[in-house]
Amino acid sequence: MYHAPGSMHFSGTCSGSCGKVLYASGDPNELGVTTFNPIKVELSHEAMNLIYDKLIEWGADGNFYPALIASWDISDDGLIWDLSLQQGVTFHDGSPFNAEVVKWFLKEMETGPSAYMVGSIDTVEVTGPYSVRMILKYPEPNMLFNMAQPFMTVPEHGSL
Repeated sequence: MYHAPGSMHFSGTCSGSCGKVLYASGDPNELGVTTFNPIKVELSHEAMNLIYDKLIEWGADGNFYPALIASWDISDDGLIWDLSLQQGVTFHDGSPFNAEVVKWFLKEMETGPSAYMVGSIDTVEVTGPYSVRMILKYPEPNMLFNMAQPFMTVPEHGSL
């Protein structure tokens, strides 16, 4: 198969009974995508969903479902969000996903073009190895929606 110079290619295979093979190709410059770093990307691409996991999934039914965040509890005033994280998750490089990664990620998101997604977050506290408390400046009715966007896919801490 011919691949244009400079194009990006993703492919995956599996052994056993999975029965699916993924192949996608595209020149990121033609797609308007200059990076797949979710913290720095200005134009999202579906490939990011294949590379990284989201904090929360947004279902076709319009409901929000656990992903890297296993469960969440929101205070009545909407200012305190207690997040319980999935355990046993590792990144491509073998490093663990945990509360420190989430704290780092949410802080790093403030530095990129999608900073508005986390603009309502005042502080992020690690309350346990797999639990985080977000304290908001003001109630953010779009926070679940924001956390379910491709911009909010979490890369491993040391890879960027």
